[in-house]
Amino acid sequence: MVLPVCCGHMDDYHPVDCATYCRYELAILRRQALMLRWRDDTGIVHLEVVVPRDLKTSRGVEYLEAENVEGRSLSLRLDTIVFSRPAPHRSAQASRRAGIIP
Repeated sequence: MVLPVCCGHMDDYHPVDCATYCRYELAILRRQALMLRWRDDTGIVHLEVVVPRDLKTSRGVEYLEAENVEGRSLSLRLDTIVFSRPAPHRSAQASRRAGIIP
């Protein structure tokens, strides 16, 4: 079950630039874990390592579908992500458990 972290409508959505979108696409293709900071719809700021799984668009709003280290599915509105970078490398065993490498 995907838990929507931030719900919104197209009229308040601010598209991300193409370079940022491409970085998310590459992270998905490479199965690269990312350290993300985002603000949810209540204003709480989150900082987590996630494995991006897909990019989706719904009603003109773009989302990053991801999984955190506990295995919880997240759906993050792209314009709520305020910081992203590749996560520190993990051991091969931890990466296998997280589904990053086969």
